[in-house]
Amino acid sequence: MTKDTMDKIVSELRNSANCIEAVDYYNKLGVNIPSTVLERGTTDFDRPYRGEDRFYKVDAYIHQYLLIHYRRNFAVFENCKFFRPDKPCLFIDFGCGPMTAGLALAKRIGKERARETVAYWGIDISARMREKAKQINAYYRLFFDANFSDSFAKSAAYGRMTVDDFLHDCIVVINFSYVLSGMTLKGGNAVRAIIEQVTKMANYASQHDCPVYVIYQNPNVGAAKHDAMHANWEKFRRALSENFAFKQEHSAHCEYGNKRRVFYSKIRVDSKLAATSGE
Repeated sequence: MTKDTMDKIVSELRNSANCIEAVDYYNKLGVNIPSTVLERGTTDFDRPYRGEDRFYKVDAYIHQYLLIHYRRNFAVFENCKFFRPDKPCLFIDFGCGPMTAGLALAKRIGKERARETVAYWGIDISARMREKAKQINAYYRLFFDANFSDSFAKSAAYGRMTVDDFLHDCIVVINFSYVLSGMTLKGGNAVRAIIEQVTKMANYASQHDCPVYVIYQNPNVGAAKHDAMHANWEKFRRALSENFAFKQEHSAHCEYGNKRRVFYSKIRVDSKLAATSGE
């Protein structure tokens, strides 16, 4: 029943009056929404398109991409056995967008349990995306504790972290849904900043015996496009591997019609990040 509820919420969001209005606006301009307006999801959502100065880009993104990304995230999370309804979770979502992974997580563990046990930290450089995510969380009452910022280091929640946050058998999940793609995240400084932030978080958590899981997903691509899509992840993984052990690797499929397609090259889950000289 809860899974059906989340599916209905996603459908409601995609077909909201705001989304329909945004799509109609761009259709009247005669532009291709996915490639021209959204630039395959890599556009600056805070920059108006042709003078429009509303949330049209964000709403068009929700209509175009929310369902497919929601399904992909859920397929990932189904393979992650560490998600349990009775296990408190600190979920740090890099490139959160309109909280797509949060919606999938609520489906995975149950909407009511998510509200009771998940602290959600959404990170996105777009102020409009963060505002939309706040609205979605508040309207549907998804998570009891939700924070949104343009970087993990600036998160209000990060500044409030104390030992007490890790005394209740909590797990930390650091989620990367497409944000590390070379098409999305450009420039070495941005990757280094994420590495520094995650390293700090992982060290803090491991000092208090708190398991940390890192989830990475991206579309599966051929060798010719591999570096453009996955180079940032490989850089991130190499940097963290200097101090932490990455232990588990998974791949999964998502149903599209009658076909089962691999939609990311691999999901790598670390069962517990801990300082080590092995592996």
